[in-house]
Amino acid sequence: MTEEKKMLFSQDALKKLLWPLIIEQFLAIAMGMADTVMAASCGEAVVSGISLVDSICVLLIGLFTAMASGGAVVAAMTGQGRGGAIYGTRR
Repeated sequence: MTEEKKMLFSQDALKKLLWPLIIEQFLAIAMGMADTVMAASCGEAVVSGISLVDSICVLLIGLFTAMASGGAVVAAMTGQGRGGAIYGTRR
């Protein structure tokens, strides 16, 4: 009596969805590193300040990314409740 659950997305589809998230996180980290490198010649206090602010920015970017992802899930579930009317596909 083993029931297999039908997966909503295939492994290939999930991998395609994962790449934009990885690129976004990489660019956010690269931005902080670029800020630090540009201010490195100004002194230790400036680099420390940028490092402090950058950690807060990374935290906020992560928070907003999580909220946006959650909003996308809620929007997708709302579309399913109408038989896929939002996407133009009916089941």
